Amino acid sequence: MNPESSPSSIVLYCDELGIIQKIIKNDLGLEGLSPGCALGHFIDPKSRIKLLNFLAELSVKGTAFDWEINVTGNEDIIPLRMVGALDQENLMIVFAYTPLIALNIMDELMKINNEQAPINNEHS
Repeated sequence: MNPESSPSSIVLYCDELGIIQKIIKNDLGLEGLSPGCALGHFIDPKSRIKLLNFLAELSVKGTAFDWEINVTGNEDIIPLRMVGALDQENLMIVFAYTPLIALNIMDELMKINNEQAPINNEHS
């Protein structure tokens, strides 16, 4: 399969410091990805400043779109696109091969969250 057209992605929640809280999806098979780990551990050292800037923008603006970042995966450097949104107290982040795939996945997640919001409010 051509990675450029693959809908494979990584979807996770992390706190404002980049500590992974929950992994929703890891179709890219990134090994060692688990709650409690620092997201920076999986980012190429040359891209870690970019990750910090992404997290800062996401925390301040509530959204961040189409950031390119290199992740380290199974001895390879993998260029991915990131999008993110603030979801209550956590940051929801999607990594994918293309910006369109990342945005489509984020859009679907936001629809699901919006549909569940009234249900969660009724039980509060």
